[in-house]
Amino acid sequence: MWQSYLKNALGYERQDEDEFEEAVRESVINTELKKKARGALKALIAEVQSGHLEYRLQEIVRRAKFTNLRDRIKKLL
Repeated sequence: MWQSYLKNALGYERQDEDEFEEAVRESVINTELKKKARGALKALIAEVQSGHLEYRLQEIVRRAKFTNLRDRIKKLL
């Protein structure tokens, strides 16, 4: 995806903005999709800034009963 967000001690970091704009200029992404992507971006930033994103992701993992893969990954390494 053209937009990536990394949460770190400073909050979040927008990446690949130039590739996104290039895709818009080259009509790989149309105006409607650009608007939707910008809306999703704003919603994601708001979620990160609210501090609830990590909790919500943990809740999804818990409800879906995903296996905790930490031990399996450690064994592979």
